[in-house]
Amino acid sequence: MDVDDLVARVRAGDPALGLRAVGALHRLAEQVECVAVAAARQQGWSWEQIGDALGVSRQSAHAKHGPAADQPPSHLTSGQREKATDSGVATDSAQEVTTDAPALRLRSPRGRSRGAG
Repeated sequence: MDVDDLVARVRAGDPALGLRAVGALHRLAEQVECVAVAAARQQGWSWEQIGDALGVSRQSAHAKHGPAADQPPSHLTSGQREKATDSGVATDSAQEVTTDAPALRLRSPRGRSRGAG
């Protein structure tokens, strides 16, 4: 199902599908936000700059993302993580931000997942 099909079905009166799509989009937005905050921290952004970019206070940004954003990305090997942490400077691998979003998954009320694409 592509975006146009999804919009057509929601407009046709399928609120369950529309609400599941909203939930999937919220989860995707949270994932993108976490990746972007981690990248910003690795590039030396302050919590104030991050909060401004997100439209929240620096305290809110830090409370939500805090220590996790200051850790090297989980996709690095343990040796790459140690190197990034020890040097205080992110390695090329640590600066890599994945832009491949997983396929949008819509969860039915019974917990089953259906692909939207």
